[in-house]
Amino acid sequence: MRSSDRGFPRVLVLLALWVLGASCTSEPASRYDPRPLRMVPVWGLNTSAVPVVIEGENFLSLVTQHIGGREPVSEDARFEAFLDEVALEDVTLEEANTLRARVPGGLAPGWYTLSVKGPLGRRVELPRAYLSSARPLALLRAWATLDQDSVWVKQRARLTLTVENVGGTAVHALTPVLNMAGDGRVEVLSAPEPANVDPGTSASFVWELDAASSGLLRFTVEARGREEMTGMELPVLPEEAGPFLIRDRPELTAVLTSSAPVVPEGQQFELQLEVRNSGDTSVLDVRVGGWVSGCDGKVVLVSGPVPISLDIPGKESRFFRAGFLGRTEGSCVFRAWARGREETEGTQVQAPAVETTVMIGSTW
Repeated sequence: MRSSDRGFPRVLVLLALWVLGASCTSEPASRYDPRPLRMVPVWGLNTSAVPVVIEGENFLSLVTQHIGGREPVSEDARFEAFLDEVALEDVTLEEANTLRARVPGGLAPGWYTLSVKGPLGRRVELPRAYLSSARPLALLRAWATLDQDSVWVKQRARLTLTVENVGGTAVHALTPVLNMAGDGRVEVLSAPEPANVDPGTSASFVWELDAASSGLLRFTVEARGREEMTGMELPVLPEEAGPFLIRDRPELTAVLTSSAPVVPEGQQFELQLEVRNSGDTSVLDVRVGGWVSGCDGKVVLVSGPVPISLDIPGKESRFFRAGFLGRTEGSCVFRAWARGREETEGTQVQAPAVETTVMIGSTW
């Protein structure tokens, strides 16, 4: 070894495969160059610094191997990033597809091109990567309401979603979606159209619902639109409404029967009136009216009706009874009806009149 070589270690620089590829290609951009794909978040207020993540590919450090030096291997992980010509602060390599940085405060409002510069000095750009804003972008809050908590079958109700934009930019084509769960059923008679919601305003989306079958329902409403400046999709978190109760309206029906279709003169017999409530709520203070029609004194009421009145729960039946005495021969038509009031609204509910015929015969 020549004396001129003593004390001067020879250095062999071993570049990573992507460096070799870059040096051997005549293309203006190498496939090993850092490739920024997006910034997260894509926008920020310019009133203060904004921490960001730059996502991409090939964020690789430069590894150098030294022969005869104090450090056998050194690594250069210095990256730079710019929005147009404004340098981002504290650019740090986190992994091969992630850089962390900070956008400085005071950036003029508008769209910016992101460029990333790696250890080899090549600079790769991503147009319209970041929006600096002097005011908050669209910010939505919402609530859902029903105009009533319960309805009868075949009644209508309205469900309203109100969305308020408390941000600084508009939301375009905000489109609501209605979902429902439960054992009741409604038909949607009309659904709302998409709407734009300007800053500081609100929009109401209304569904007209027709109750089709009884049961309990819960509604969930979502909405999505596009922020006007970034084009980002802005979701409205699901809002719930309910429970919504659909009930069958009380309806009374009756059946009148006799203990015997033919009764000897001077014998007693019993009439029974079964009254059924086909609705979901009770009918209170149900009483019987009528009993005899066109008998011309052939029979006499001797007992009852029992009870005088009663309550009939939903989907149940109750019975009234009365005793009669057959006095003279002939055909007797008995006619009866029942009437009460619905428990929640107090409206009158009446069973249609029903009839049965009893023959009063001679003893022989």
